[in-house]
Amino acid sequence: MGVFQYSDEIREKICEGIAEGKSLRKVCSQPGFPGASTVVDWLTKNHFPAFTEQYAHARKVAYQLMADELADIADDDSKDQQSKQNSQRSKLKVDTRKWVLSKMLPKVYGDKLTLAGDSENPIVTNAAEDTSKLTTEELEILLELRRKMRSE
Repeated sequence: MGVFQYSDEIREKICEGIAEGKSLRKVCSQPGFPGASTVVDWLTKNHFPAFTEQYAHARKVAYQLMADELADIADDDSKDQQSKQNSQRSKLKVDTRKWVLSKMLPKVYGDKLTLAGDSENPIVTNAAEDTSKLTTEELEILLELRRKMRSE
């Protein structure tokens, strides 16, 4: 198979499929499309900056649609037979999408990490100071300021 010729038309079609939530492999498996490895090469080597930018935007759109699907999957009971298997499948679909979103859009869907101490064990930070560049007079002033801060 020869080298696939890039065009604006193929760029639009690939990005449209990605924005709809299709995988790159699925989009590229259609007749008239380049192989997924060709598209990955275009992206990683930034051969076509407009494509790279549009592709990134299409991915973000797809992730937002995926987030919208979470409630739909969880709430959809129209075809369920209320079996344990159906419940597990729905849970797997939701959990998989949540995981993907937490990794791909961590600022929006990632776990929030809060570092805090409790009232009995507050977090203490110790900043290392290089006092070797201070004069004797400056060191005395620093020590006096520290004593003053501790006494208040």
